[in-house]
Amino acid sequence: QGEYITINSHGFRGPEFETAKPSGTIRVVLVGSSALFGAANHDDGTITYFLQQELDDRFGPDRVEIINAALVGAVSSQELAIVQFHALEWDPDIVIVYSGHNDAASSILPDWQPHYTGRIHDEITYGRSYSQTPPTIGEGFRLFASSLLAHSEFYRVARQIVHSMTRTEAGAPRSVELRSNPDALRAYRLNLTRTAFALNERGVPLIYIFQPVLGLGDHPMTDLERQLYEEGLEVYEPIYEVYPDYIETMYDVADEYGFEAYDFVSVLDDETEMVFQSHMHLYPAGNRAVAGAMADILDGMIREQLADGRTD
Repeated sequence: QGEYITINSHGFRGPEFETAKPSGTIRVVLVGSSALFGAANHDDGTITYFLQQELDDRFGPDRVEIINAALVGAVSSQELAIVQFHALEWDPDIVIVYSGHNDAASSILPDWQPHYTGRIHDEITYGRSYSQTPPTIGEGFRLFASSLLAHSEFYRVARQIVHSMTRTEAGAPRSVELRSNPDALRAYRLNLTRTAFALNERGVPLIYIFQPVLGLGDHPMTDLERQLYEEGLEVYEPIYEVYPDYIETMYDVADEYGFEAYDFVSVLDDETEMVFQSHMHLYPAGNRAVAGAMADILDGMIREQLADGRTD
């Protein structure tokens, strides 16, 4: 087991790194939200950890440097800010934005704002926002258990028990009606456009990846994943409905600005064990599979850059 969480002096998750890129190294910066950050994963269970290991195996140590610049709860406007004010300062050779869910999910909230995710988790899980009523002790324990125990096998059982204690009763009226705000999709397009423009100006290749989500794709759900999916369906249905619009927008902007875009909704279809710990957060096995798919995408780009001597 690795350390639970390491925050470096730049304020992001992961080991220390110098602002100046080491000579002879391809630097890849990944930007995203909690799924990329590795919510409830130890340091040795995150996407970026597995990606670094995979690329070290392919290219040797110190040839490729992976930097995790994820921000928990981020939407595309905050990811844009991270690219502009952090990632570009680190002289990246490639930037990956692994995201999409928070923009789609926050679009259904009645208090949607273009630069703020709102209380997505609380609204989706408990059918209300913190501004209306605070979480109960049971709900607070559930959040605590989720973050503290997710790396252990015991968590799989504890999560099921706590979830049964705190879920909203079937058929209980919700405090608000959840429907997608069309302004959210327009904001998403604008933020992707600005991100692509900022990186194009510096000649930095961009890869945009729409993250996998429980219930989309053909991943064979375990019993716990099926329970999680079915109990969240009432709230997630309007989110599932807008996912195609967000994915199509990603591809449209990619075509316009010439960056690569990938839909990872089906990337976990061959995983038979439990990989989802929530609708968008993954256990280490899921993160390893995502990292492997990322490595396959990066492989050719890295080989080309190394051959061209772009590491000096």
